[in-house]
Amino acid sequence: MAQALPAAVHALARCRAGAVAPTLALSLAALIAVGGLAFDYARLASLDTELQNAADHAALAAATQLDGRPGACQRAANAAGTMVRNHALFANDGGAPAIAVAHETACDATGRIRFYQDPQKAVAAAGDDTARFVEVSVEARRARYALTPIVGAVGSGDITGTAFAGLASAICKAPPLMMCNPNESPGGGGSVDASALIGKGLLAVAAGSGGTWAPGNFGFLDMGAGPGASDLRDAFGKATTHFQCIRTSSVDTAPGNMADISAAINTRFDIYENGWAANCDGVGCPPAYNTVKDLVRRADGGCGLNSNPNSSGQQGWRPVEAPGHYRPSPATRQDATISVIGHPRDICHAVSLEGDCPGGRLGDGLWDRDAYFRVNHGQASTQDWQSRLRADGVANFQSPTRHDVYQWELATGRLGPRAVGGAAAAYSAPVCGTPVGPPAHPDRRVTSLAVVNCIEQGINGRTANVRVEAWLDIFLVEPSYLRRDDGNAARTTADQVYVEVIGPTRMAGGGGGAQVVRRDVPYLIE
Repeated sequence: MAQALPAAVHALARCRAGAVAPTLALSLAALIAVGGLAFDYARLASLDTELQNAADHAALAAATQLDGRPGACQRAANAAGTMVRNHALFANDGGAPAIAVAHETACDATGRIRFYQDPQKAVAAAGDDTARFVEVSVEARRARYALTPIVGAVGSGDITGTAFAGLASAICKAPPLMMCNPNESPGGGGSVDASALIGKGLLAVAAGSGGTWAPGNFGFLDMGAGPGASDLRDAFGKATTHFQCIRTSSVDTAPGNMADISAAINTRFDIYENGWAANCDGVGCPPAYNTVKDLVRRADGGCGLNSNPNSSGQQGWRPVEAPGHYRPSPATRQDATISVIGHPRDICHAVSLEGDCPGGRLGDGLWDRDAYFRVNHGQASTQDWQSRLRADGVANFQSPTRHDVYQWELATGRLGPRAVGGAAAAYSAPVCGTPVGPPAHPDRRVTSLAVVNCIEQGINGRTANVRVEAWLDIFLVEPSYLRRDDGNAARTTADQVYVEVIGPTRMAGGGGGAQVVRRDVPYLIE
């Protein structure tokens, strides 16, 4: 028996059955720790993903509101917090499942919703009109660890999500027109204060071929309309055109000749010169509903400037510069012999072909309202026409812009003919072409253009990726280049056009004077 016990001990020592059990027992803690770490890390990663997705959604929602209009930052903040509902399903910090974004009211680069002017986040937004990019951070959440390092005793710490987004905008249906910022400094650069330009006349002059463009020059854009003269005439004269959409933030400039489009612009005033314009009839190139101008129509020809009676001997209408047309004296700033007046230039531009405005090509918005209402509407005094406009609901009745008056004439139907003398008559409504669609839809005397800093960006004919400072709606005040019977220019030369600034371009579906369509797509930057 004594000998058997050592043998049993030796046999037990030599036995390998169940040897894995202690190994498993010893490694079980490590295996649980690794599994718990994986579980908790997956929970942490999922929570981080939820918060980042929420920040992405909030930033995209906010970016959709950055249209540069009043209240843009406020609308963006509201959109970030309420437009998209996000939930944190992996947060177990005791808070509500909804992920929150702290509300912001300031259009600046502080807080949880930060606005910038540039994608580098180097310049904070200064207001609704300069807020072009937005960064959103969602409120921090926590995940309590389930298995590591001590069950439920330790959390992840604060986790948040941050996203940065902008609005990629395209402008569609816009004529291919651009203008050098009339307020650009001699050294280059300068912003465009659209509100300060409203109502001011602008004697825009085409840039010299191949030359560096100066403030007040205008030119053309590459919008897929084609580089030829016929393409430009189609773009500015025809009611139906096919432009490609382009970015609102930058454009490509293209060379062109203003003389090629003056006849096309004049079709909008019911003037159809011989050649291209005469062949683009009043349906293909319709006039505006209101075509009041500094001209009369005399019964000695067709609708073209140099037309003769047709083969049947019938007399048509020919626009001519009438005796008594508006030309104020440089000394008195008035015209005592006036009998015909269209929507006139600013007085400082009307005194001569180039004018004497302190701002050069940019006027001061002071035009002879008294003369206009006296000649065209029989209002004898300032008080009379102000009372009439006020009674008709014109908001800016005390100092209306030309476009305000133009719209008032349309709304009240004050577009009839008026005898001037002999067989001559002034017509506010078209007689050669037929307007299409309801009044002011589209408004053929309103168009849009891009404003760029030509000196700063070195514009010279064809230049790519030119930054746009602003898009403006402009009112065509008077016809472009017109020839008198003696062959000389009646008013503007072949490289000029006179317009009034209406304000920032209304990028909508085309109603109420908006000529273009803006398509906006928000996108994430980071």
